[in-house]
Amino acid sequence: MIPNYPVDGMEDWGIIIYEESKVVYDESKDPTFRRRKVASLVAHEITHQWFGNFITPSWWSDLWLSEGFAVFFQEYFLNKIFEDWRTMDLLVTGPIHESLSLDIGLMDSIKLNLHNLDHGTLFGNEVYKKAPAILRMLYHVVGDEVFRKGITKYFVTKQYMAVTSDNLWSAIQSAKNEASWVPHMRDQKFKIKEVMDTWITQNRYPVLYVTINYETGEMYITQQCVRATECINNKWWIPISYTDQSFLAFSNTMPNNWLKPDETLRVQINTRGWIIVNLQQTAYCRVYYDITNLERIIRYLNSEKYTKIHVLNRAQILDDAFAFLLENQLDSSVFMSLINYLRRERDYVAWRPMFRILAQFFNYFSLPESKSFKSHMVEIFDGVLQHVGYEENPDDDDITKMLRLDALKWACIVGHVECKKKAAVKLSEHLADPDTHKVPQWWQDWTYCFGLAVANRTTWDKMMELYQRTSDKKLWKTLNCAENPDNIINYLNITASNTTLFSNLEHAFIFNFILQNHARNDLVLDYILTKFDNIKPRLFPTSLTIKNIISNVFSNEQISKVDFIILDI
Repeated sequence: MIPNYPVDGMEDWGIIIYEESKVVYDESKDPTFRRRKVASLVAHEITHQWFGNFITPSWWSDLWLSEGFAVFFQEYFLNKIFEDWRTMDLLVTGPIHESLSLDIGLMDSIKLNLHNLDHGTLFGNEVYKKAPAILRMLYHVVGDEVFRKGITKYFVTKQYMAVTSDNLWSAIQSAKNEASWVPHMRDQKFKIKEVMDTWITQNRYPVLYVTINYETGEMYITQQCVRATECINNKWWIPISYTDQSFLAFSNTMPNNWLKPDETLRVQINTRGWIIVNLQQTAYCRVYYDITNLERIIRYLNSEKYTKIHVLNRAQILDDAFAFLLENQLDSSVFMSLINYLRRERDYVAWRPMFRILAQFFNYFSLPESKSFKSHMVEIFDGVLQHVGYEENPDDDDITKMLRLDALKWACIVGHVECKKKAAVKLSEHLADPDTHKVPQWWQDWTYCFGLAVANRTTWDKMMELYQRTSDKKLWKTLNCAENPDNIINYLNITASNTTLFSNLEHAFIFNFILQNHARNDLVLDYILTKFDNIKPRLFPTSLTIKNIISNVFSNEQISKVDFIILDI
């Protein structure tokens, strides 16, 4: 371990070097889920000694063979060692969902089409997020035994050598040919390379369109590239797995069928309940259901039986629905009916897509038009907060702790009154007697910010005194969390006038924080415009400050107010 090492970790044949602070875990101070970051980094670098050193990509275009495997196996092995960490589930709702949200024209293919060796081109989301998704899909297609045997053959035949993706496909093909028991792959004409090349040589991903004839009992599945007008020729070999409301067979993720390029898959099914396609989201795609089937799924999720749908499919249905909403392929009323089920949901893995959705809505929440949606979310958060509570239990697993912290954060943001009251009480107790009422580091953001949101001037002044004693720059944003405009106006005056406490650069940063959070408040905006010459940042030109103000107000009335000050300058 080396302090201030330029990267988090770097492996080589005989040594792995880590930046010291990235692998230090203090059980008395750090949140338990920091262990995950440390363990993931260590596992990642160890894996690189095999995928990277023991065998090495022959050229940068196959970099995914190193980085993709490192990410996949770091989660795979940690999932085996620490089962309650559920790292393979979080791989889906983290990097894989993030990849799907970006792979709409913002990413290249996994097998990089290199025009130069620019670092930003090489080490991107293609190799760190999409590549692990494709490897996970392959793992579920061939099964654990064939996958492991294939990787063993890959190492045995190519040790100390440079490799390409074709070498990997050949090893997996050999292991598959020896395993005649794999039911959907008994046909010796089934070529791993033909299937997998469609996933590494094309960007974007397929959307499966699932329609059901409820009279004949036939299900039709077709594929289309996401945003098809921009990638009309992209087609894939897609593993198709599904179950219905009667069987609830989510555990067997091997494909029931294959959807080949330029074909429509037709399957006879039971139409008395819902059908869910892509079990545990093993294929790298989204699924678009006909409205009848989707409404059946939503009704089931909004019942006490919702946990009988696998948690990864619950997460997938929510993530896909939001993507289709953004593309105007799903009515907002259907989406709102779907998220109602979260009142019952108790699993962080299923909640994670919703937290990401809320993050995308963050700027919208400051607008009056968001009132109805925020009220709806407050009702939904009531359910989960009644379950997880407002206090950390040392016996809780990491997943529960992550759910509690994220739920508290977003409940407060959307205006959950009880959430803010609890934070305010904790903050007041802490400021009055910090030794008795300690706030763990991982609870400080919630306690300080949302406690200060509804605090009076006395509490805000105590927080400012804490900053004066500690010079902790994290408190800049905390002090900006106050919702009382008088506190924010006071903050503007202090940062502008106290040049000893705040440098010119610090004043500029804080001024912009205040604009981002409070410029839409008429009292704050009026004060900024009235006292503009006294409180504007000294470091930046006036034109830039005016531009920042305009960027953070939205109503015509407020824009008109800014116009007046421009005329006076």
